[in-house]
Amino acid sequence: EKELLNYVEKNFRKNRYIIQEGIDSELVKGRIIDFRIFLVKNQTGQWEDVGIIARKGSKGSIVTNLSNGGRVDNVIKLMSASFKISEEQVLSTLEEMSIISIKAARVIDKYENLFRLGVDIAIDCQQHIYLLELNHRSPAYKNSFPKVAVTKINNSRLDYAKFLAGFPISIKKYSP
Repeated sequence: EKELLNYVEKNFRKNRYIIQEGIDSELVKGRIIDFRIFLVKNQTGQWEDVGIIARKGSKGSIVTNLSNGGRVDNVIKLMSASFKISEEQVLSTLEEMSIISIKAARVIDKYENLFRLGVDIAIDCQQHIYLLELNHRSPAYKNSFPKVAVTKINNSRLDYAKFLAGFPISIKKYSP
């Protein structure tokens, strides 16, 4: 531990870094898994969870990115098999992940005005939930989420703009 601290002080003094504790998320035969929750701001200006995917890294990789060989998997089946838990327990964990994601998004709102986020979450072998990253620049989703979620994500910019402009939530069509 002392050797590591000396190394960090010597080599990383000029810039600021965050050192993350390792997370044992290798749950599927040499492959790590994590989850991407997609949040958008709706026309009421509130964060809304529009979907979640499970990502499984390629064998031996430390990342799950699709661009680095990761693959999308069924969330419920993957969690049930990995943790040996019921579908009801999976749904409860997913709800907890959603709540954590929305809380994190609300904190980010204090510093920057965003309308969509891809929130990456890991779960370790003891089923502890870890917030890994919040992606706002170009959180990939088009080839990963169901069509209805992609449509909602694509419309999120306009929906949130309507909120910012003060448009009412439901606009009735004019009929003579």
